[in-house]
Amino acid sequence: MFQQLESTIKDWRDRVLPIYATIVGFDDGIAFIESKIDSEVVLLTFKHLTANDKAFSEENNLFQTADERMQAYEIAYKIGKVLEKRHPLGWEDSQALVVFPDSVPNNTLPIFYKDGIEYNGKPWRALFPRS
Repeated sequence: MFQQLESTIKDWRDRVLPIYATIVGFDDGIAFIESKIDSEVVLLTFKHLTANDKAFSEENNLFQTADERMQAYEIAYKIGKVLEKRHPLGWEDSQALVVFPDSVPNNTLPIFYKDGIEYNGKPWRALFPRS
């Protein structure tokens, strides 16, 4: 990973602190990144999300009842399947509810960011279109 630095700056380890920083990430994703990066890289994540932070987790407090949660799940899945066939609830079923000022991660529910596709004969208009 650091061969180019090694070949041009012999003492780079004394002068450079490699940092991989994320604003938000699910614990599983953070663990995956940690397993792939060099041990000399510092991984920083501002907001850690767990499985409980998924949109339709039984552990979050977004819905008052289980029936309400299941209704919302069915709607999001049904529409998401049209908008993003392979990932109707976000990349790898993340069910994320993350939106940034200029973009939306692909693990957020597609009903929030997917634009320009027809649903029930009408164009779907995303609340937070990706830029």
